Amino acid sequence: DKKSALSKINDENSLMQFEFIQVLIRIGVMKCGKDGKTDPAQALDILFKQWILPNLPPHALVDRDTFRKERLYFEEVHLYYTKMLNSIKLLYSRLRLPPRSGGARPKYIQMEGWQHLMETCGLLDENFTFQEAKLCFIWSRMTTVNEADDFNKYTSITVTDFLEALARVADMKSIPTKQQLTENGWENVHQWAQAQETGEVVPGSTPIPRRPSADGRSNRPMYEKLELFIEWIQRRLYYDPNNPQQEFSVEGFCKLMKKIDRDLGT
Repeated sequence: DKKSALSKINDENSLMQFEFIQVLIRIGVMKCGKDGKTDPAQALDILFKQWILPNLPPHALVDRDTFRKERLYFEEVHLYYTKMLNSIKLLYSRLRLPPRSGGARPKYIQMEGWQHLMETCGLLDENFTFQEAKLCFIWSRMTTVNEADDFNKYTSITVTDFLEALARVADMKSIPTKQQLTENGWENVHQWAQAQETGEVVPGSTPIPRRPSADGRSNRPMYEKLELFIEWIQRRLYYDPNNPQQEFSVEGFCKLMKKIDRDLGT
């Protein structure tokens, strides 16, 4: 039915989840089940074990729950997010960008809004590319069993997903500690990050080398990295190049997010 809800989201030149699963089963049967003795389930199992899994890139084998259990689900992280929740929700709403084709803004953040945050805050570099940023988005997104039931939610992240996605980016980024910032003459993490991006030499400051743990599992408490990372984002979005001496405050940041949100419309 060309007029059905499924037809509207089912691009004829791409595959939905249930179609992709069917393709895998067909390949499994054709490759491993021609003997008449191997049923489709066994053929699919053989296909995965012998050909698919050994050739997948590392990020395709990531268990999303590992990060949650080992880094995210801790009381200190919960307490920090509780304290900052209002300002983060305002940021979330501001990132609900209008569709390029026009129309009402989505209820949730879509990939375009996430990319806007990454680029606007200068978070992408040679060590953290948009591929890693997209993985943080996808790994944090709640599983949708049938995307046809709620396609918008399937392609978006909720506020809760957003909190996890921010934490994943923070954990992947090489962020100096508060002690390093102070000892090397940096006033705050935004000043340091801006100098990293522009190559600007700030009088009285010295470069901070990339932390060894940035290329592997971080050994710093998640809440410490989150605190600096959220400050980095908020200061960057609040920063006005025409008024660089403007003093930052979370209250001022919230007012700015509300204004931009209103200007974007409903």
